[in-house]
Amino acid sequence: MSRRTVCIVFVALALTATGCNNKPAAPAAIKGNWVDAWQAVPMGAMPNGCGGRGAEAAFPGNRASSQSARFAVRATAAGSAVRVRLSNRFSSRLLAISHVTIAEQTTGAGVAAGTTKDVLFDGRKTLTLGGGEEAVSDAVRFEVDPEHPVSVSVAIASSGPLTWHAVGSDASYATAVGSGDHTGDTSGGAYRAQLHSYIALAGLQVDASVPTTAIVALGDSITDNPQQDLGRHWVDILGSRLRAAGIHRTVVNAGIACNALVSADNSTGPAAPSRFVEDVVRRQGVSHVIIFEGTNDIYGGQTAAKAIAVLTALADRAHVAGLKVIGATILPRRDGPVPVKDDQRAEVNQWIRTTSSFDGFIDFDAAVRATANPLQMNPGYASDDIHPNTRGQIAMGNAIDLSLFER
Repeated sequence: MSRRTVCIVFVALALTATGCNNKPAAPAAIKGNWVDAWQAVPMGAMPNGCGGRGAEAAFPGNRASSQSARFAVRATAAGSAVRVRLSNRFSSRLLAISHVTIAEQTTGAGVAAGTTKDVLFDGRKTLTLGGGEEAVSDAVRFEVDPEHPVSVSVAIASSGPLTWHAVGSDASYATAVGSGDHTGDTSGGAYRAQLHSYIALAGLQVDASVPTTAIVALGDSITDNPQQDLGRHWVDILGSRLRAAGIHRTVVNAGIACNALVSADNSTGPAAPSRFVEDVVRRQGVSHVIIFEGTNDIYGGQTAAKAIAVLTALADRAHVAGLKVIGATILPRRDGPVPVKDDQRAEVNQWIRTTSSFDGFIDFDAAVRATANPLQMNPGYASDDIHPNTRGQIAMGNAIDLSLFER
């Protein structure tokens, strides 16, 4: 597939502006069973107030200069070919890519000998992205499956402020400034900086072995893998359960740490409405969206009415694009109710459970709340006051009714 230039539009709460021409851009019709199978949504330009210190140290001045980065990627569908999506969405400067490869991951930054393949863009190894642009690569014959991570390596000749995803689930790595192209290295020796962030890499599409569609999980840090045990996060568990049940849908993570429905700044990434088209509607093969946002709004001082208005607008926008919309209730805090704010949370949750705006809902609140005090997160499920631990994430993943995604 040839290079695709994307116009990024920040959308008002009513979602009246949805793209470059005020219409949703549906994925182009293509041959094969192409579907988005992994995503690290661009959340802004480095740096960011919600994490990513390792990446900031590896890229002085928030720019890359003749250096390489290597990322672990776990596709959520098996397939025989892949396409890589790169992003310069939040920069006003050129991003000059000199080489991209994909290979089977071994240990750390190492890859398996003989598995490395070039990733080309319009038949070329090099790619230059202008400010605000993204590109999807040509198809690469490469076998993937959900049980085995792959490594995507990106050599950057030069850049402005880097578009990134600050907090990643897998380890990622970078070489030193001026070290050049190490995308073909089998050894990970040159990749001495460990990041836990994704730089320029935004997604992976797979030519699935059977017709498959994508579920996009739109959320905040509870969705944006918080570096817990790999495979035991609620998004991962949902994917595993769908595969075991023979339901052919990928689960694509669109979580951003600190994200919200209403407010946005350099610590939170763009608010959910302003990124909805790019991170949800434009994903290849998307059929469903799970909307799991609101805790940062309610506990940040927004009203239930404001949160419900945005959730309604998002649901309407998804339906216009032909997507099924699944709501998810807001979790209680570990230390129990907060006056006024918890009343607002209860109002939003009651609306999610009863509204006709959604095609169904997931009751994450019920999955993790304490039996003795329903206004408190089960202490055994809490990592901190806000986030579930691994046990809590497992409870959330297992609480999802798979029939929501059977049609």
